[in-house]
Amino acid sequence: MMLKSGFWKLAAPCLLIAAALATSSIAMQGDTIADRVLGQADFVHDVANSLDARKLNEPFAVAIDASTTPNRLYVADTSNSRVLGWKDVTAFSNGSPADLVVGQPDFLSAACNNDGANPSASSLCGPNAIAVDGGGNLYIADSNNNRVLEYHDPFAGCGSFPCVGGPANLVFGQGGSFTSNHCNNGGLNASADSLCSPLGVALDAAGNLYVADTSDDRALEYNTPLSTDTTADMVFGQGGSFIAISPNNGGLSANSLDGPIGVALDASGNLYVADSINSRVLEYNTPLSTDTTADVVFGQGGSFASDLCNNGGVTANSLCGPIGVAVDLSGNLYVADDVNSRVLEYNTPLLPNTTADVVFGQSGNFTSNSCNNGAVTASADSLCNPLGLALDAGGNLYVADSSNSRVLEYNTPLLTDTTADRELGQVDFLHNLPNFPDQHSLDGPTVVAIDKSVTPNRLYAADDSNSRVLGWKDVTAFFNGSPADLVLGQADFFSSNCNNDDANASAGSLCNPEAVAMDLSGNLYVADSSNSRVLEYHDPFGGCGSFPCVGGPADLVFGQGGDFTSSTCNDGGVSASSLCFPTGVAVDASGNLYVADDSNSRVLEYNIPLSTDTTADLVFGQGGSFSSRTCNNGGVSANSLCFPADVAVDLSGNLYVADDSNSRVLEYKTPLSTDTAADLVFGQGGIFTSGNCNNGGL
Repeated sequence: MMLKSGFWKLAAPCLLIAAALATSSIAMQGDTIADRVLGQADFVHDVANSLDARKLNEPFAVAIDASTTPNRLYVADTSNSRVLGWKDVTAFSNGSPADLVVGQPDFLSAACNNDGANPSASSLCGPNAIAVDGGGNLYIADSNNNRVLEYHDPFAGCGSFPCVGGPANLVFGQGGSFTSNHCNNGGLNASADSLCSPLGVALDAAGNLYVADTSDDRALEYNTPLSTDTTADMVFGQGGSFIAISPNNGGLSANSLDGPIGVALDASGNLYVADSINSRVLEYNTPLSTDTTADVVFGQGGSFASDLCNNGGVTANSLCGPIGVAVDLSGNLYVADDVNSRVLEYNTPLLPNTTADVVFGQSGNFTSNSCNNGAVTASADSLCNPLGLALDAGGNLYVADSSNSRVLEYNTPLLTDTTADRELGQVDFLHNLPNFPDQHSLDGPTVVAIDKSVTPNRLYAADDSNSRVLGWKDVTAFFNGSPADLVLGQADFFSSNCNNDDANASAGSLCNPEAVAMDLSGNLYVADSSNSRVLEYHDPFGGCGSFPCVGGPADLVFGQGGDFTSSTCNDGGVSASSLCFPTGVAVDASGNLYVADDSNSRVLEYNIPLSTDTTADLVFGQGGSFSSRTCNNGGVSANSLCFPADVAVDLSGNLYVADDSNSRVLEYKTPLSTDTAADLVFGQGGIFTSGNCNNGGL
């Protein structure tokens, strides 16, 4: 029996399974294996919005491999637990796909440690920092695994592209074990061989490695580890003690650290540490081998005894939670001032100059610190929580703009130009969603519907978490991961914000649509749940001159008194004209519309609304009252409902309601126009007065 004019509720968070669409008898005869999938490239993957080589999710760091020409670019794609590599920094365009992935078995996966119980030499979990030495070897601060990994020239093993990189060759912080990941090896104290949440890595020209061991409130130096060992040789921030882990040990001073994150070296071997919780950057002048006392402080007006966020206010002299640091070949210092959503440039000479000369991300204003300049969308001139920095051989600056899930490139001359020139992780400068949606992706799809009014049939999907509905114009032609042909509720295929980030709803917006249904004329009904309304679109594909197509606005609204800009639950009070978080829609053969009005604990029937009105004609679950919304009004019975989640109508016109909080399904037999008492109950042993989960059983 086909229900709800050809749509099914889905449990899978990111998959549309084509076996459910079969109209032949094969599936009915025992074929339970899905044949095609939409929303993912294959049946194995399940990441929201179908991860690929173009997308980023809160990148933390960026690094340049200057050992080759052209330079290579690496990005720590932190929330996807991977590092991506581009083999030519001069060649990429906006949104270019990466050539290399490290830490995952493919470009489509994002699980911490590949969903394994233990880490391995091939896995990552929340990598937060990356650096490359003069030989092209890559170092990754695998922060959630409390270790730093080293890979011998990851691109060298690539016979072709795109390429999945090989395993790490060396591990720091876990006593040589690739399968261990305990903070400080499970001990109460640190050691020269342990790490706890390292968030920064850098190398000097001699191949010495520096690690910001963040949770141990220290920075470690490993002398030429590729030719010696993985035991640290020097410690900064703990008074020379490798076992101490106290923040600001001995008191706030030039010798203390509290939550250090970014580390960088200049051409002379001077070390810079972003001492994040102390809202300062420290400079340690060479020789580092004998001196662990900072020589210069940025962000605290020259005082080593101050640690205030924006000491004296947001200025060219202040910092608040700095994360990333980088130095160019001319000795100019760059600081990612995270909380202030900006990057500061300090021009040489550094010793007498701790006032920033240039600001990126705040339109040249040193006293502003709003994410994306206070705008709803990103731009080439904005930043939001920048974290990591790097510079290539040409002096171009790269910024991991974390909360915008992108990496920006600023071409020289940086002194006069603070507008980004290229980006990775997004299709353009205006979009900023993590693992951005596109024509191929889905995030929490809830319902699909088939439009049988045309041949070949069309397919619609309620892409709930992306606040949109996608449409495919031919159900016979799609293959695994096929791109959608139509989008409704968003201005393009790359957006997913509720109501297009507007304070008000509109005829062109959606907010968490939870259900879709078709009538026999090809009109689409959408339960726009978070807007407490149902929208009707007259033949959405009809306005498409070409594909891909952005669909037009809705033609009719139910539940808001005809007002497309209202989104209030029961606007004007509970009535035959109101709705409150509807979650299900169905249309019968006569064109009557049924809505599961979830938060009103009722189902509403609208008799042929396209030719009459948007006021409900019949109510189920409230004893015939349009002004009542009580769960199980009068007690659990054949006349009651409690937060019904979905509705369906069979070919005979019988109505089925998923009465969610009563753990049952009710059937109402025709004629529905005169009878609102259920005739049959599923899930409660035939008893209408029972509403227990599993009928009281385990």
